[in-house]
Amino acid sequence: MKITVLGSSGQIGAYLTEYLREKGHVVEEFDVVNGPSQDMTVIPNQYLEFKIRDSDFVFFLAFDVGGSRYLKKYQHTYDFINNNTRLMANVFQWLKEYRKPFVFASSQMSNMSYSPYGVLKRVGELYTQTLNGMPRRTLPPALPLLRNSSLMTACRCQTLPLHPCPQAHHQVALRRRAPQMQHMLPH
Repeated sequence: MKITVLGSSGQIGAYLTEYLREKGHVVEEFDVVNGPSQDMTVIPNQYLEFKIRDSDFVFFLAFDVGGSRYLKKYQHTYDFINNNTRLMANVFQWLKEYRKPFVFASSQMSNMSYSPYGVLKRVGELYTQTLNGMPRRTLPPALPLLRNSSLMTACRCQTLPLHPCPQAHHQVALRRRAPQMQHMLPH
């Protein structure tokens, strides 16, 4: 199966890309760190259109969070709202036009109306529902460091215990997420 991972260089995307390749899938990486042609905030982005059109399945993990600082400052800026609004409009447009099955990585924060991050993730869930995609709520990147309980997977049916080492728990938990996303692919 040919799968495009939007946000392939991110915390979940990097491990998911590696895992899907190990399982024999053809994986197309798409991430702004790979160059300006992969900037999903540029409208129109013909390279993005081609990648989505040419895929059998899309994992939409990309979001401009500005690193872990978004919890305090970045989510309240014009750039944060503008970049993520453009990114979603661009990606959802091509998913709709080419009727591609996809997973949208949302957040446990999508029910927090006081958080621009949460509101935009909720908007993404609404787009996803109208296109018959699969929204999956995960914890935002910095939240596992703030909570000492469990890390939600991208799958709705399981949780992962945190590794006892505070320096390594994030990487261990993320490596465990990738295999659990496998069952979301169409058979």
